Amino acid sequence: MVPRTIDRALRDDMISEAYLQVLEGRIKGNATPTDMKKVISGVFRRFANKWGDVSLDEPVSAGSDTLLRDMIPEDAGLYA
Repeated sequence: MVPRTIDRALRDDMISEAYLQVLEGRIKGNATPTDMKKVISGVFRRFANKWGDVSLDEPVSAGSDTLLRDMIPEDAGLYA
């Protein structure tokens, strides 16, 4: 239900967001197109503009294979 024409990082965020909403009980496991449209719109609102949040699935720079999440030290969660 997530369009294949969308950037891979945004698609991954949409899939993750849908999965999270299922786990939280906000949508059912058999999500309708209307549910997915809301998820997709929400991810675009949050991540698809240069002033919004940045996805951790984004490359560090253009053409890089290193993702932003790869730059977070493994023990960083201990201090959050």
